[in-house]
Amino acid sequence: MVNRAARIGAILFALCLIYVLSLGPAVAVFEWAGAEEAHPAAARAARIIYAPLEYLHGHTPLKEPLDLYAGWWGRLGKRLR
Repeated sequence: MVNRAARIGAILFALCLIYVLSLGPAVAVFEWAGAEEAHPAAARAARIIYAPLEYLHGHTPLKEPLDLYAGWWGRLGKRLR
């Protein structure tokens, strides 16, 4: 039987992973919809929501992996237009 602390840790890890992975589909939707120009309020909200990832991008070795991941989803969003 898994103890309570391990279960909570696994849930927190899963939520953090889902948050980081949600960046990709968000980038694709913004590229597909042209939301940066058409919906500036939505773009501001996305920048606030993903500010922690922007910090990690600028201050940790995760810059290249985040660039690759977001870039792949961004290209997908442009192709879907």
